[in-house]
Amino acid sequence: MNKMDRIEYEKCYIAFLDVLGFKNIVMKDNREKLNQYFRILNEVIEYIRGIDRKKNIGFIVISDSIILSIPQGNIKEQKIETFRNLCIAIGLIQMRLATVDIWMRGGISCGDAYYNKEQNQIVGPAYINAYLLEENMAIY
Repeated sequence: MNKMDRIEYEKCYIAFLDVLGFKNIVMKDNREKLNQYFRILNEVIEYIRGIDRKKNIGFIVISDSIILSIPQGNIKEQKIETFRNLCIAIGLIQMRLATVDIWMRGGISCGDAYYNKEQNQIVGPAYINAYLLEENMAIY
């Protein structure tokens, strides 16, 4: 029987990103565009994981949703640097996808979250808030 991890929140920055027009790409069976999307995402994620200061960023990709998570840290300077690294990672994803005419929008939140890298699980108020920001506020 598998041991189940106990869910314990920690202070994190969470980004919830959404690809615009993804439904049309899928419904029109544009597999070339889908392959570009996933290839670019995989390349960027691998690149980011190779950078020492950004290796703590967790990624979950579900269809057109890209979720990034990173623990905030404890001191002010560490929190600022961590947030900066998350923003740079988001910028890299946006830039690379934009070069193939794939656009995105999203929301970033901070607060309590649980992220399990091995199980690709995320839960917590910070995740819900990032999702709601993307859904309700990033509409322009």
